[in-house]
Amino acid sequence: MKKSNNKLIIALVFVFAFLTGNIQAQQNVNMAANGTTGGSPFSINPPGTCFFNFYDSGGQGGNYNNSANANVTFLPFDNTTHRIQATFTTFMLEVGFDAFYIYNSTTVGVNQVPGPQGATFSGFPAGNWQNISPGTITANTGLAAVGANAAEALTFQFRSDGSISFPGWSAVVRQVTKTPCTVTAPANQNLFTGLGATDCFATMTTALPMVSGGCDPSYVLVYRINGGPQNAANTMINVPVGNNIITWELIDPCG
Repeated sequence: MKKSNNKLIIALVFVFAFLTGNIQAQQNVNMAANGTTGGSPFSINPPGTCFFNFYDSGGQGGNYNNSANANVTFLPFDNTTHRIQATFTTFMLEVGFDAFYIYNSTTVGVNQVPGPQGATFSGFPAGNWQNISPGTITANTGLAAVGANAAEALTFQFRSDGSISFPGWSAVVRQVTKTPCTVTAPANQNLFTGLGATDCFATMTTALPMVSGGCDPSYVLVYRINGGPQNAANTMINVPVGNNIITWELIDPCG
């Protein structure tokens, strides 16, 4: 388009959207047969490690071992902004004989989360889970708001008697933000191409959106012009004449 001695107005409207990515960086953790699980404590470290698949000693497809007394601890990447959350998708122990315990701490026996089931015939104390799934447990939150836990960690302990084993459990352990992740888009703008311009585009200068401290540092800020392809965040954006919608997106690489 050719023009001269005209001023074309470019109207810019800024909005924000939060999207998840397609990367699922994960690691499997099987509870030890006895003692502290090798590698514990395990730390979430996105985008390299977004979450852990947590299983009993038999792994995803096997039964747990007999005569177990094992534990494992999970930590967030940054305990000032995040805390650990575990979501159990399957859970089946030998009722009355085997027991699963959760602690709102980094140490077995400290800040026991009150499980719904009583002492076992094999002598394991009450406050455990046997055939009732823990569901979702989040450090320092809800049922797990027990005692002081500055580490925002969760520790799990499993005990079994000397005979008969069951499929155990599978869970996903991730970190969640302690405060909401919010982004404030910059103010809308009107931009003029200027006199004597020879095309219908102009380069605008904009502030980047304000990202709150509750957002994970691994999130990636990008933008789109009128629903087009993603572009890396930049304070200089080339836009066409007319009304334009600039959509800022915060991409979670952990999905």
